[in-house]
Amino acid sequence: MEYFGREYSVTVDASFNNGSSWTTGTTTCTWSSPKFRISYNLNGGSGSSLALDEVKESGDVLNSGATLSKTGFVFAGWNTKADGSGTNYPIVSNQIPFTPPTGKNHIQSHTLYAVWNSNSNVNTNTYIISYDDNLSDGGSAPNNQLKTHGVDITLASNTGNLIRTGFNFDGWNDAADGTGTDYAESATYSTDANLTLYAKWTAVTYIISYDENGANGGTVPNDQTKTHDVDINLASNSGNLVKTGFTFDGWNDAADGTGMDYAESSTYTTDANLTLYAKWTATNLNISQDLIGSQGDFIDDGQNGSISYSVGEPIIFTINNQITQGFQQPNDVNNSSMVLNEISSKPNLKSPLNNQNSTNLLSSHDLNVKIYPNPSDGEKIMLEANGFNHSIGKYNIKIFDVSSKLIGEFNQESNDYLFMEINFSKQLVNGFYFLNIKKGEDQIIKKFIVK
Repeated sequence: MEYFGREYSVTVDASFNNGSSWTTGTTTCTWSSPKFRISYNLNGGSGSSLALDEVKESGDVLNSGATLSKTGFVFAGWNTKADGSGTNYPIVSNQIPFTPPTGKNHIQSHTLYAVWNSNSNVNTNTYIISYDDNLSDGGSAPNNQLKTHGVDITLASNTGNLIRTGFNFDGWNDAADGTGTDYAESATYSTDANLTLYAKWTAVTYIISYDENGANGGTVPNDQTKTHDVDINLASNSGNLVKTGFTFDGWNDAADGTGMDYAESSTYTTDANLTLYAKWTATNLNISQDLIGSQGDFIDDGQNGSISYSVGEPIIFTINNQITQGFQQPNDVNNSSMVLNEISSKPNLKSPLNNQNSTNLLSSHDLNVKIYPNPSDGEKIMLEANGFNHSIGKYNIKIFDVSSKLIGEFNQESNDYLFMEINFSKQLVNGFYFLNIKKGEDQIIKKFIVK
């Protein structure tokens, strides 16, 4: 060995293994296998992807020659001489193991020549099956396989755990774009021919589903399937979903509408499953103070008032078979909706109790009721009433919303004068409500607004 320019003779015990070390004086020596620089000569063949200069040691594997070809010949390994008379490195179990040649120096360059067997002797023909990771971003392709003529071989599985973001491994195909012949993992291959197999990738898909979210008419769109990295247009309200008292306002990814909004037919780009709920916005009744007075009075016949609706839009107008919202009510008081066919500045209001025009729904004598504040904040109202039966008795107060749902019921003992604070059990949403106050035979119905 050479150390600082001087030659030393070192005797090494045969029991030393690669990586073993020993110490002489102050010098520590580590034993390692000799390495050899290898260059490849295609020897009349053609191909690519060969390293021009590789460093190999005993036990390493030489280039498999999978990318090499020569017309009329089959690649059979490497040899230290072009005519094949030197040290031969044949294909063994689909690999070409390297054993250092004897008498060669460490790091000395060596040229290996491709060995080609003629196709004329078909009984000795072998065929290379190579694998390509085909755009994977993780794992490794299986090693090449060597098929003997006339002998079936089992193709490799995804032994190197190839992965690709947004795709599932789906076996092998003999075309990089997947349009060729499919080969399943571990399938039997019997054709006597070289074969390059490419990892076949199937894009991950995502489901977009739709929920009617309380609709009482129409149908939700069918589920959609989104492919990874491919944008998709979301559905519109193709099934004409409707909900009484509400307007369809697109989609939201939360049932209560507090999530992200998605407009009809908008573009969805996220690679994830998605459930979209119909978003409902309460119908905005743009009611002027002329239509409902500050004390909750109905508008008198002949007075001007305004309400915003579109022609053809359904309107709820019967409340508990007793209250009208402001449009002329037909004789059948059990109807629950109508369609606005024209817009009138002078709605003709009728009492469903006596079929007469009126401001209040009254009993036989005048009753005086005040509601304040009106509009309310939806948390509470103050009620002041007088003119009812003079004796001490129970006032029954019921509050309904526009869909005739009972919001609350309250009872209070008093004489002909009542003053009370009504606190709602939960915050009322914006809109208008009806207050039905009854004591004995006396009864009156008032409206109030929450906004």
